[in-house]
Amino acid sequence: MVATRTKELVQSSLPFASSKATPKATPKATSKATSSKSKPTPTKSSTDVCLGIKSEFASLIREGTKNHEYRRYKLRDTVKRLWLYEVTPVMAITTVIEVTKAKVPGEIQDPTGIGNDDFDAGKKVSKYGYGVKAVWKLKVPIKASEMRSRFGLAPPQSFIYMTEKVLEEVKLEDQEKLI
Repeated sequence: MVATRTKELVQSSLPFASSKATPKATPKATSKATSSKSKPTPTKSSTDVCLGIKSEFASLIREGTKNHEYRRYKLRDTVKRLWLYEVTPVMAITTVIEVTKAKVPGEIQDPTGIGNDDFDAGKKVSKYGYGVKAVWKLKVPIKASEMRSRFGLAPPQSFIYMTEKVLEEVKLEDQEKLI
């Protein structure tokens, strides 16, 4: 008796409930955008990431005095390059660095770079360090407006994966290699 009453209550609460408990057709949601009008989703790179950085730190990386970039988060092991988006007032991608896989405190053991000893000692909030292997300065920085209009990318809040279109159009061999 209790099982029968429970079944009746469950069925009566369903949107298609009827005396015969047969589902009624529900209208399908329609989208305003049609496939012919919508833009295809850009193909993301698994090797290149864009991240925001203060101009002072980007300068230190270009000079070679900062030889690791520190982050609170771990990037995928497939990431080979970081595209540095300098935040206000520059608001543009200015630099690309080739990096090592993530290291944790105690693994760097290189006192020559700014912040390395503090990272190794666990004094930084960052949990991961990426060693700088090579540095390129873009001959023409990619401004935030161009990131949107030309490449369909928004400036990163923390990080974004670059699109294949950026990698095809902005060749590193055409940029100024600093390190």
